[in-house]
Amino acid sequence: MARKLTKHVNRKCSIVRFPHDKVPATLVPYLSLDDTREEAMNALITQARTDADMTNSKCAYRDTDPEAELICSLFESTPALEEPPAARRSRDIDTAATSLSR
Repeated sequence: MARKLTKHVNRKCSIVRFPHDKVPATLVPYLSLDDTREEAMNALITQARTDADMTNSKCAYRDTDPEAELICSLFESTPALEEPPAARRSRDIDTAATSLSR
């Protein structure tokens, strides 16, 4: 998909694959996006944390690895998150519930 998109961008584009671990067999049953069980969400969150740790670790090699430099630069240029998404979502749900109850 990324290669196809780069054909439509009028500038130099690099495709960088973020580091990730192989999906363990125990995670396969939870890969359906329709699976909303807490057990499934926890399994996917655990895998995401593992992959995020691998990506963050790659920054240690930014002086010798051009992809690591790109990833670290991307992270450093991202604005700080002032409010976690879960807190915003919870606040938005509370606001919507309050307005519905009026």
